[in-house]
Amino acid sequence: MAFDGFELFEPQVELLGRHLATIENHCGIVEYDETVLRVKCRRCEVRIEGEGLHLTALTLGELAVEGDIRSVAFLPGGEGAE
Repeated sequence: MAFDGFELFEPQVELLGRHLATIENHCGIVEYDETVLRVKCRRCEVRIEGEGLHLTALTLGELAVEGDIRSVAFLPGGEGAE
């Protein structure tokens, strides 16, 4: 199934169960503590909520967070939002 609205550099979020999430193509961290991770992306913000959240990897384009992940949301905004 193809999606015509896909743009290069959109965030790619991958979940492994409820304990590991990776985000590619991010523009930086907005907020981070043990219960919330807010990540700025080009046209949205990715918000991960849970308990015991901790970063296990962080590069310019990718990050990984582990913990008890309870929700993942894509919110309007981000870098270059219209």
